[in-house]
Amino acid sequence: MKILADTSERLIVEEKPWFLGGLLIFFALIAIAGLFQAATERDLALGGVMIVMLIALYFALTRGVRRAWLILDKRQGEILWRVRDFRGMNERRWPLEKLENAVVEVNRDEGETYRISVKITGEDEWLPLTPYFSSFAGYEPIVDRIKSFRVPT
Repeated sequence: MKILADTSERLIVEEKPWFLGGLLIFFALIAIAGLFQAATERDLALGGVMIVMLIALYFALTRGVRRAWLILDKRQGEILWRVRDFRGMNERRWPLEKLENAVVEVNRDEGETYRISVKITGEDEWLPLTPYFSSFAGYEPIVDRIKSFRVPT
């Protein structure tokens, strides 16, 4: 996750999951190679495992890998949350006044991993900027910059 544009009027934060996408594609290629090997050896068990693996990788790739932008625009007075994934582009908009808070979420299940989430007034839950946690621990400057766009009430 990085800041693409940072002015007094506009902040654009972007997430490009290159590593995750590349890793899933790498495992998919291994599964395809295993499927070819199973076909040449007529090994139904290996073929079945490779098909299940490919199906799981397909769902991980289409549901978990998404490019996301959080755009805070003072001139337009809005928050724009834009997500592009394998299903297309999706956008959500809120007035900038609804930006309540931003935090670095910490997941301590297996070591510490992190992600940025924002709280929009009127939404029931926090909006995570990524569906997954990352080992990168340097999100605080981004969160501080997001917080600086809050409108005083």
